[in-house]
Amino acid sequence: REEERVKLRLLVLGGCLLLGFSACGGEDSSDETAGREPEVGASGPIVVYAVNYPLAYFAERIGGDDVDVRLPVPADEDPAFWNPTAAEISAFQAADIILLNGAGYAGWTEKASLPRSKLVNTSADAADRYVEADETLVHAHGPDGEHEHGEMAFTTWLDPTLAIEQARSIRDALAAFRPEAESRFDASFLQLETELAELDRELLAAAAALDGTPLLGSHPVYQYLAERYGLDLWSVHFEPDEPPSESGWQELREMQQQRTASLMLWEAEAMEPTRDRLEREFGITSIVFSPCANAPDVDDYMDVMRANAQRLSAVAD
Repeated sequence: REEERVKLRLLVLGGCLLLGFSACGGEDSSDETAGREPEVGASGPIVVYAVNYPLAYFAERIGGDDVDVRLPVPADEDPAFWNPTAAEISAFQAADIILLNGAGYAGWTEKASLPRSKLVNTSADAADRYVEADETLVHAHGPDGEHEHGEMAFTTWLDPTLAIEQARSIRDALAAFRPEAESRFDASFLQLETELAELDRELLAAAAALDGTPLLGSHPVYQYLAERYGLDLWSVHFEPDEPPSESGWQELREMQQQRTASLMLWEAEAMEPTRDRLEREFGITSIVFSPCANAPDVDDYMDVMRANAQRLSAVAD
């Protein structure tokens, strides 16, 4: 009986020791991980989500192999009016850096719960250069459905000097996130800045050759282009892939009575019947000047912008 009591005491003592070791181990593990978030982006590429293609392009040019840039907007949608799903918002939330355009662009970002520490308003330092839109216009077309062009114009990157400031903000955000790569980011930014400055010179020359010629925009997206280059530009609301309504044609007639334009800028190639009627009835030549808000099918942002400048120069000569 005494032997059984000894065995029992030994078993109890052994159990206590095991419980003690287990508790100690659990407490250490808990202390190490309690309240911590994973160190996202501490190694490997910096995950960058952008609300439009120009910002994604700038981030890729500046970040190079140090970044993994993502633009989840479908190819057939305008990023300004796209509304993400809950899963897509979650993907934005998990990013290391979220690039915003500013000036009211991508209104969904003001409603979604996005981590403030990850948000970079790329045009914030140039907010004093925002341009007011001519009017608030609600309309519907394509897969985006009904949407509104509000009080603030938001295609800021169509002024290359503003695009440089947006790219600079991206460089700063990447350098803050990964200081050891700052020299690489600086070198890449300087190359991009040089190219954007050259684009600005080309557009200045084209605008000078136009010499005040009245222009029409097929859509109210060219405010920053007009502001930078002193263009006499007014907008109607024609879609390149839809025939204008008769009320749209009537609006154009009334505008032409006030100021006669001979050129219309289009976001994409307009339908042939529309181009023909503009030429025949109004003496208006159509040229493409793509804002490049979403990724192009071919080429890249700089290719598209250089082609825009070349077409504008050709009609100005």
